[in-house]
Amino acid sequence: KAIMSASDQSIPTTTLSLIIHDDAINSLSLDHSLAHATELEYPSEQPNDGAQLVVSCNNWICTVSIEDEIVLYNKTTNECHVVPDTSDELPHLMNYEKQSSPFYGFGYDSINDDYKVLRVQQFVSKDCNSFKSEATLYSVQRNSWRKTKGIPYYIHNPQEPGVLVGGTLHWLASAKPSCNVPCLIRTFDVAAEKYGVVPLPEGIGHGHRLTLSVLGGSLCVISYGYKVGFHIWVMEAGTVEESWTKLLSQPWRPLAYPESTKEDGKKRHAEDESSKEGGFKKISRAY
Repeated sequence: KAIMSASDQSIPTTTLSLIIHDDAINSLSLDHSLAHATELEYPSEQPNDGAQLVVSCNNWICTVSIEDEIVLYNKTTNECHVVPDTSDELPHLMNYEKQSSPFYGFGYDSINDDYKVLRVQQFVSKDCNSFKSEATLYSVQRNSWRKTKGIPYYIHNPQEPGVLVGGTLHWLASAKPSCNVPCLIRTFDVAAEKYGVVPLPEGIGHGHRLTLSVLGGSLCVISYGYKVGFHIWVMEAGTVEESWTKLLSQPWRPLAYPESTKEDGKKRHAEDESSKEGGFKKISRAY
């Protein structure tokens, strides 16, 4: 079934909604309570618990089942489109081991009024010092897949979909698989079908756990970790380091806990003999 174009179904709205996926896919209006969550009909022969939410765009959500079946579903009109199989088997690369699962991105091409799905499979060398990637791109207008250039940077978490901002997909990446910490943000322009790079905010390094998200229509980086604290950066405009603005910064603090309870029922807190700070024992715990 053909998918309605974004220009045909674009309706100005200020209503915010949240898509929740657990055993089922639910849509929740942020103007109401959790009791008003609406379960969406998953338009596939695969069970709901076999689908993972990939990304949403213009009321469309893209899901991938455990069998790699891709479905595009409009939560407003209940229209659906089952994406055909890629059919082409990825080549076996000598000295490379295929990653357990591919990663996906879904976005809207505003120039050609087309929706596209990007599928990338990474092959990691046995010593984890190098990798290769194979990428295919699906066009709803053409209803077909075609091979495209693979991402030249290693994507650390294939379970996390590309974050879509302004027609561009974003992933955390590094130069090679052996790097445990992402060093940059890799991008893919859905319309131009070109890759790009966005540097991470200054000051992010070892010990930081990172997540990409969207805040107020802008790309944001969430950083947290042991003795690192919790920080949020927002990219206001452009793709240069100076455009990152730190929106929130919460320093890491040790927590105190009750060690035992007295016979009268009152809690007695453990005392740190080395510091004697307030009669509390400091423990190391990340956010």
